[in-house]
Amino acid sequence: MVKFYHFTPKENVGEILEKGLHPGSKIGKRNTWLGVQGDPEYIYLFHYRQAEFLALAALIELNPEITSHSTALFEVSILDASKVERDYDSLLHVFLDERLSLKEQEEKIAGLADARFGLTIVDFSEKGICNAIDSLAEEQWIECAGTYRTKNNLDDVVLVRWQDLLSADKLKAVSDMDTNISQGEKIKKINELLT
Repeated sequence: MVKFYHFTPKENVGEILEKGLHPGSKIGKRNTWLGVQGDPEYIYLFHYRQAEFLALAALIELNPEITSHSTALFEVSILDASKVERDYDSLLHVFLDERLSLKEQEEKIAGLADARFGLTIVDFSEKGICNAIDSLAEEQWIECAGTYRTKNNLDDVVLVRWQDLLSADKLKAVSDMDTNISQGEKIKKINELLT
């Protein structure tokens, strides 16, 4: 069994607890993350390390769209890990901007792939980008992204509190943190806590 995490606006909690998680296309809902539209055929999931980063961000209110006040976190148990794939949308769709020329989009994807994953992409077709993402070792994918997706309905979901993902030491460090620091300083502090 593999555990992943999924977060959603709090207004979805009752329905998810009753019916489980389903791709947006099956229930007539959009799936967005931080204002970006995801593929409605998928449920997006996070590895524990990425969820821990998000928990710290939520608790110090780094980004209002993922604060503990507006979103809920679910722990998802999946028996068959082969039903889950890496989130190719990270490079395929989410960062594309139709206002850019094809060359500008390729440059943007190449820059993101290099900065985020240390990848050099030479084939900018969907298959080429997927192959590049698949070339990363699992540990490197978790460290750099930690996002996954599935087309399958997920019924084994448990509502958890953001702070439940963190050790007592990390919770103390968050409570002691100066909240009047810049967003950049907050990110730096979170990364220090995770190393």
